[in-house]
Amino acid sequence: ALGSSDPELIWNYLTRYDPAITSDEETRTLAGRLVQCALNFYHDFVEPTQHRHSPDEQERRQQPRQPGHLDYILENLDSPSLGFCYDSSHDFLVGDPPGAILARWGSRLCITHLSDNDGLSDKHWLPRRGKGDWERVAQAFPVDSFDGYLTLEVLPTREEYPSSDQFLANGIGSLGWLSKLFARSSRSAVQESL
Repeated sequence: ALGSSDPELIWNYLTRYDPAITSDEETRTLAGRLVQCALNFYHDFVEPTQHRHSPDEQERRQQPRQPGHLDYILENLDSPSLGFCYDSSHDFLVGDPPGAILARWGSRLCITHLSDNDGLSDKHWLPRRGKGDWERVAQAFPVDSFDGYLTLEVLPTREEYPSSDQFLANGIGSLGWLSKLFARSSRSAVQESL
């Protein structure tokens, strides 16, 4: 809901987080006023200070290569309690090449944040909407050692998905496609090694 000016989206988040917020009319009314005050504050004081833009080529070259930091940490802290979260959108932006971090450290993968982008900025689109190289990620994905959930980190827009049901159906479809792609790539890798 960060950056959202849609009261319904924020209200849905709040009621999922704490269903008691709707327990009585007085609490619901107060929470509704607080949401509106927060939106007004954001609109009046935060939003005007935001100068978002996609980085140009020079700025992209200056962005830190986070995988180097992750390599250092995982190389020097050998603990079964320490793993990493793979964020495909970040990897598509700064991976060298995308999927390489999974090839190196897939055995330490704990959680996924899967989304796509336009190759310029972190858009949090459903997979296959953008320019992400999903085949390369699938080839490196540790299907045999990863026992967690494939998790989407996506942000719907009302223009693209007018209903939550439509977005949910497309999200489930994306997860199904990714599962099949990862499984197919895993089988191909096993066959090539024989």
